Amino acid sequence: MGDPDSNEASSHSSSEDPSTSLSPRDWGALLLAWIPYSALIWRFWFVTDDAYISFRFARNWADGVGLRYNIGEHVPVEGFSNFLWVALTACVEKLGQSPVLWMPILSALAGFALTALVFQALRQTFGLSRLVSSLTVAALGCSAPFAVWSTGGLETMSFALLLFVTFRAIVLRPNCASGLQGGLFGLMTALSRPEGVYWVLLVFVLGWSSRRRKGESSQLGIAVLILLTGYALFTAWRLSSFGHVLPTSATAKLSAGFGLDRIERGARYVSAQFLSTLSLFALVPATWEALRARRRELSLPILALALGFPLWAILVSGDFMAFARFLVPGLSFLALLSGLLLARIIGEANERKALGVVLALLVAALGALPAWGFMPVPRSIREALNFRPHLDGFRSEFVYWNLQRVETRRWAERGKALAQIASPGESIAISAIGAVGYHSRLFVFDRVGLVTREIAELTPEGDARDHTPGHDNPVEVQWFLNRGERPTYIRANFVECSSGEELLEKVAHSEQQMKASGLKKFYVLDIRQIEPTKTSLRDEEASESSPSKYFMTWRIIPKGTPSRTAWESLNRAVRAHLDGDAFPIIQLDLGEL
Repeated sequence: MGDPDSNEASSHSSSEDPSTSLSPRDWGALLLAWIPYSALIWRFWFVTDDAYISFRFARNWADGVGLRYNIGEHVPVEGFSNFLWVALTACVEKLGQSPVLWMPILSALAGFALTALVFQALRQTFGLSRLVSSLTVAALGCSAPFAVWSTGGLETMSFALLLFVTFRAIVLRPNCASGLQGGLFGLMTALSRPEGVYWVLLVFVLGWSSRRRKGESSQLGIAVLILLTGYALFTAWRLSSFGHVLPTSATAKLSAGFGLDRIERGARYVSAQFLSTLSLFALVPATWEALRARRRELSLPILALALGFPLWAILVSGDFMAFARFLVPGLSFLALLSGLLLARIIGEANERKALGVVLALLVAALGALPAWGFMPVPRSIREALNFRPHLDGFRSEFVYWNLQRVETRRWAERGKALAQIASPGESIAISAIGAVGYHSRLFVFDRVGLVTREIAELTPEGDARDHTPGHDNPVEVQWFLNRGERPTYIRANFVECSSGEELLEKVAHSEQQMKASGLKKFYVLDIRQIEPTKTSLRDEEASESSPSKYFMTWRIIPKGTPSRTAWESLNRAVRAHLDGDAFPIIQLDLGEL
């Protein structure tokens, strides 16, 4: 069988030969490949809760109070891991626009740009046909993880784009690498993620090795100088601003160490992702293709990146978010190898064109099936690899993605409710600090440690397999109380009650929880009645059969007020409500609750 790098001239007419820029027919093929990708982006459009952490840093920066999460005189904490994305978000905030709208749009645009560059590389660098290139890009866009993290509000897709552009300038550029482009885009990649600088250095090493085998100039001196100078300046600024050279997320991973239990959890994470999105298994034949391809000076560096991200995900013990977020930056490199493999299958004279098309469509279908919750691998097998023990039972990647989406909206509504009842200077102790913190603007005591460095520096107790990735160091509220802190709120929930008896049961349950946790002497239940702002829901509220909606918080008892007095006051308010009086009212659009 002929090598795909050498069969293009005989496979296609001269009108099909790739040129230095995409032809109108190339763009037409790419637009067709974008149709299913666009549909999946729409299907998975969402903003995850962690994105709101970056949004809050960016808003405070844009407002002139500094790059900090909590406003105050304390030394700020680098509780984000995506400096360049936060800076871009700050620009959006400065323009008075909503990051909840614009950051997913910018992320999706990065996804379209990345798929276009993959198509261009297949056509120009490897000389593959328009059909092979478009089918490969369509399969990439149909991969559920790629589509999911084309939005999400995080930097995942922009990081993937910048890394690919760096690789393109250093490794794929014909004849000679571009030190200037590689250095500038490499620096931007390094500023996008804490581990970005290591991926860029790997690309530089791969580029040097590849160019050396071909006897070409690498211009790596320029690229390395730009990268190291820029990153040194950034590190000096980071140290002067935050007092540390690493963000808290990286500090937490280092504090946790690299034991076998963490490696096993990471292996479970990667295995579960492959079994959920079966198109990821294309990495197996793609690896074989890379090892046997004649142009190994290109295929082997690509393989290093395609394999590198699954290996890295194992090393750092996985990620709690849905749909293989840690694997996404490697998918564009997998696509390049898949394109080479597809060209080999189709053959020099298109003798197996039908087989190649069918296989490409099969890979695309296997990638897209999870978008509708279809996962061919039996649940029992996937459940055995469960790496999210914090959940009440196993969740598939699709179900967990939907849970992320819905919970973020609910947390956003909790934040909006807290903003209506809180006074300046009040605070809350929570673990999901994203949407609640962004909308409430309260001072946040972070139980997970992203904006509380002392928690990030704690050594996790127990076996990592008993914890969900990213949740190795949670502390209880007592941790803050023991340090003399007094968060105003420690819990906030929406509840529905169909009767007075049900309300009394929920109040009694909260009291029992506070008593069992030793918090009853510090906190008392605070109840607000919700008045929906949508006319249709307000009419629905008027219905006798509709349950009453409340917003319940655990609020600190004011200084000088005995605990018994605070609870007696609450019980009087509850009895008065059952007799017809209203609790204090807050207004919310409950369309998302």
